[in-house]
Amino acid sequence: MLITPQSLSDIYTAYKTAYDVGFEGAPSTYKTLAMDVTSTTATEKYPFMNAVPQLREWLGDRIINNLKAQAFAVENKRFESTIAVPVTKIEDDQYGIFGPMFTMMGQNSKQHPDKIVYDLWAKGKITICYDGKAFFSETHPIETESGTVTVSNYQSGSGPSWYLVDSSRPIKPMVFQTRKPYLFRSVTNPQDYHVFMQDEYIYGVDARVNAGFALWQLAACSEAELTHDNYAALRAQMIGIRKENGDKMGVIPTHLVVPAELEAKARQVVKNETRIITIETGNPPAPQSVAISNEWAGTAEMIMTPWL
Repeated sequence: MLITPQSLSDIYTAYKTAYDVGFEGAPSTYKTLAMDVTSTTATEKYPFMNAVPQLREWLGDRIINNLKAQAFAVENKRFESTIAVPVTKIEDDQYGIFGPMFTMMGQNSKQHPDKIVYDLWAKGKITICYDGKAFFSETHPIETESGTVTVSNYQSGSGPSWYLVDSSRPIKPMVFQTRKPYLFRSVTNPQDYHVFMQDEYIYGVDARVNAGFALWQLAACSEAELTHDNYAALRAQMIGIRKENGDKMGVIPTHLVVPAELEAKARQVVKNETRIITIETGNPPAPQSVAISNEWAGTAEMIMTPWL
């Protein structure tokens, strides 16, 4: 191939198309946990109320609900992925062999928010959120008329973690902020220092993004065995969360999020139409396994993610 500005433009278009195919076709679930926010500065600060107030009967003056003094800040970070294509590969018409690599780069870019969000999510038991407690904690402080009480969004145990999430609201348990979106670009100018010295063209993607925790009230973590009973207990714990004025927040878990090792148990809890219990029958009584209707089937969508 004769290398000209037009041929380099055509090759860029081919690589960008391959990148777009990977990006558009890649599965992603981070938006279940995190709301997308457009960042306009190096670090974003998020003041939050425990809950946006419900409507009330208007008697007398309005009651003004101010944002809490607590806030959390999320600093944007830079990320990149870069591939070098030797000039000789283009001269010898072998540039096509790099197409699948750019498709994979597109897939990695699409799933990069998942990796950031779930990596932080897995650290929720040790990462402090806006109220000074770990995001998943048994002692979140809530100020009430009768004093400070503690509320839990954690179920103790010794097994792998699984999670319940209320993803039905505009505000999510986390934020994913984008200062600069994922941008595919290239360096192919023959006068560029790297091209001149290394005899290779550079193609890559970069972005400025990051994630942070938001409202702990919309998520709960369990390290107890994933059983119907423990699922029911954690679900009830979330539904019972109240605001500072004593009203219920109206939280209803919409998603059960699990790592790969708990996929089978998660399907048994929220997918199977029946479940197995043990009862005592006969004389003398002896244990017997029987199938009954699974009352928790369909009560939450299941997400199994390889990033946990």
